[in-house]
Amino acid sequence: MKKNFIIQVAPLVRLPILKTQVFSYLCDKTLPIGTLANIPFHRRIIQGIVVSSKKDFPRTGGIKLKKINSVVEEKMLSEWQIELAKKLSNHYLSPLGIFLKLMTPEKILNIKKKKEKIRKIFSKNKFSYIKEAKIVLNSKNKKFLVIGSAGKRLNLNLSLVSRVAKTGKQCLILVPEIYYSYEMRRKFQEYFPDEEIALVHGRISKGQFFYLWKKIREGKIKIVVATKLGVLLSFSKLGLVILEEEQDISHKQWNMNPRYSAVRAAEILAGLWDAKIVLESFSPSIETFWKAEKEKWRILNMEKSAGEEKKTEIADLYRERNNPDFPVSKKLYESISRALDGKKKILLLAKRRGYSTFSVCQNCQSILKCPQCDRPVVYFEDSHSYRCLHCPFRSDLFSFCPNCGGFQFSHLGIGTQLVERKIKRLFPSARVIRLDIDNVKSVKKYEEFREKLKNGEIDIIIGTQIALKLGGFFDFDLVGVVSAQEHLHLADFNSMEQALSNFRQAKNLVKETGRFLVQTFSPKEEVLDYLNSKSYRDFYKNEIKLRKKLFYPPFSGIVKLFYRDNSKKKTEKETKEVFDLLAAAGNNEIEVSEPYEPPASKKRGYFYKNILIKIPCGKKLEKLPLYPIIGGLRKGWTVDVDPISTI
Repeated sequence: MKKNFIIQVAPLVRLPILKTQVFSYLCDKTLPIGTLANIPFHRRIIQGIVVSSKKDFPRTGGIKLKKINSVVEEKMLSEWQIELAKKLSNHYLSPLGIFLKLMTPEKILNIKKKKEKIRKIFSKNKFSYIKEAKIVLNSKNKKFLVIGSAGKRLNLNLSLVSRVAKTGKQCLILVPEIYYSYEMRRKFQEYFPDEEIALVHGRISKGQFFYLWKKIREGKIKIVVATKLGVLLSFSKLGLVILEEEQDISHKQWNMNPRYSAVRAAEILAGLWDAKIVLESFSPSIETFWKAEKEKWRILNMEKSAGEEKKTEIADLYRERNNPDFPVSKKLYESISRALDGKKKILLLAKRRGYSTFSVCQNCQSILKCPQCDRPVVYFEDSHSYRCLHCPFRSDLFSFCPNCGGFQFSHLGIGTQLVERKIKRLFPSARVIRLDIDNVKSVKKYEEFREKLKNGEIDIIIGTQIALKLGGFFDFDLVGVVSAQEHLHLADFNSMEQALSNFRQAKNLVKETGRFLVQTFSPKEEVLDYLNSKSYRDFYKNEIKLRKKLFYPPFSGIVKLFYRDNSKKKTEKETKEVFDLLAAAGNNEIEVSEPYEPPASKKRGYFYKNILIKIPCGKKLEKLPLYPIIGGLRKGWTVDVDPISTI
């Protein structure tokens, strides 16, 4: 009699979180864990990953199992990858199959390896083996927090990777942005052979991804520089995980499912491999610093003391708000003039793209808004148009106000294009370039920009947060924050932390002999004290007290639920019903907010409302009475665990 085996398979599709994520099938042979197979699922054939196999047994009740259609590839994924997917699925309340699908590349035959123009500058042992690297490698600790400038961290990383790679183990360097990954890869190519380095991010082709995925699985790649996707790769012998700029919100996948954080995923990944993990930042997140102290990580402080740090200069914008050169203060103007006279490099940081933040009718004072999003449209001077930053809506210059018929408008707020216009007028001979997402939409555009910067063809850069990722690779003689208030206006629990992080990163871009200038409407703003007389630890002590009092992370875990529908009435009704269920099922340990509208309460024709849930730190959501309600939410709901923002 022919023997059958029961094969447990996780379909690579989205399934309701409360439903079973694994299904039983029959096969005439046992299949290894991690095998990719074609399976019948309802009325179609889909792919799934084998999670276990066992011999068939007599089944009561006339239960019949479907047979596996075919095997695509045995051991496509490793057992540790399945375990990682399960842990992420449980924590982020996302279907297991979605995480497994991200781990499973599309198999591409006849791969054409992409040829890149890379200058061969590889040379061994150019860097010194610094003492912090010895501490990390010789310590019994597995987790480390490194606080220091990007340049010092880079030297540490090179030392660590050099020693770990020599033992035959693989190293994963996680970075927050794609452009940052190219700079990091380029730096490693100066010291290690190209064939041992892989660059992985979401914009590479399917063929290139499969080619690199296979090389990593075979152990031929020793160094992987990647964005958040890197934690899901098929390592064969992982020995070290480095997480650059751990505080950066780009490490969290916040705009699509599964909404996971590379920081948490990297910790789980390192634990599964018993590898060392090094989290690095010039300004660590409150949660990470608290966790490092509580769990007794080894904390390596490579930064200067508050007394040794470069002084932050302050310019009062409020006094010069009527200056025709606004937002360029006299102090900033003089600083730029001196820097240009000395043929030095200048970076000016503005928070927003476009010319302004919003436009107001001078007659009725109404704000021009997007008809699909009910959000202010932004004026873009280069295209002479108004654009919505939340949807594709674009309009030519309004000939009249839709509210009153007026035809004169005031553009308020500060955008990169406004700063660019004023700087070019004040310094007509300076070579000025704008660095924001509108100017560097592709890697090719970014490469053109960095070549100009490297060759000294740029005097002044006016950039958004993209420019902050230049640390460790480029530095400047003058760095100016155009308006501190643009970074502080959000009413969120971590807005001050994010602002301080941005300012400290900006300060990190200044040369030893350079200057750092912050323009502000409020020179006595508390956050500015932590750039001069007070240290990061002073900020941490004050912030952690406030977080504990208000029951915010790290003392609670946050789950943000948001619902969207094209009917405002239905959105209000649905969120009210779910809130009532959550409130009834909760207890004194759990806080559930009433439904509230985010600042962008309407986007792309949909109305939004949020519900915020705070649970005690360390409590598992699936063990709480709220779990069945959250897991059973209807279509239109999104669950975001550990969100980057509560608004």
